[in-house]
Amino acid sequence: VPRLLELLERHPEARVVVMNQYRHAHALRLLDDLRRQHLPDQPVTAVRVAFSKDRRADMAAGRFVDRDHGVFGYEWPHMLAVASRLLPPDTYRAYVESPVEEVRGVVHDDYFVTAAHERAVPADGVELELYSSVVGDPPGDIAAPDWTRPFGHSTGGRRRLAQIQAGNALFTAEMDPVALPNGGRLPANTHRLTAQLPTGCQEMLVNDSPMDNALRTAVARLLGDQPLPPVDLRPVHRISALAARFGRDRATAAAAGHLGGGAV
Repeated sequence: VPRLLELLERHPEARVVVMNQYRHAHALRLLDDLRRQHLPDQPVTAVRVAFSKDRRADMAAGRFVDRDHGVFGYEWPHMLAVASRLLPPDTYRAYVESPVEEVRGVVHDDYFVTAAHERAVPADGVELELYSSVVGDPPGDIAAPDWTRPFGHSTGGRRRLAQIQAGNALFTAEMDPVALPNGGRLPANTHRLTAQLPTGCQEMLVNDSPMDNALRTAVARLLGDQPLPPVDLRPVHRISALAARFGRDRATAAAAGHLGGGAV
């Protein structure tokens, strides 16, 4: 990060775009539209995001191994992008700019943090909950939260969920790849939205490619002549702060001679 900032300072004319596909996911916009349609007068009380993938085979083969950030270096950038789309802007700003409140994780000897569960109430009483695992569903205190269990794992152990709670209603987006009851999956780039309302349950399928949206937007901004906003490094700093919390715990445990694979 310091090197990037130094580079930008030396080249103030440079045009830089940080791309994150989930900031351009139409399914997330439609999810929030669904909430506004059904409960226009109810404030958001909670936003929950869970992105998991079983990466054990990849890590054993030396692929996708992040020993500096652990689980926070895999899906957490995507989850923060989702949170930025669903939280009120002031709430998201308060979250990424505030100290880490409550986070638990599993520390592994080789792969650092392999699963983590964070909770925060940054502003306005809106609760934010983030969960990710790169080792499937770990047992014990860091198992997947109860709210994720009605939604199955798809190919590669993937489960990509975003949920908004407003009043006594829940609005959930299952992002591609979406699991089917028979063990299959919905077609590529198909997302499922579910509204659990007091009057019943509604479902909607959305065909959308967040990656295509993000690429087209990034190229258009880079080649355009409109001023670009400053590079937003707050998510990077948040991820670093989360990893640092467990880095300190790991160093303490190692000094005491009892580092293992347990929860912190």
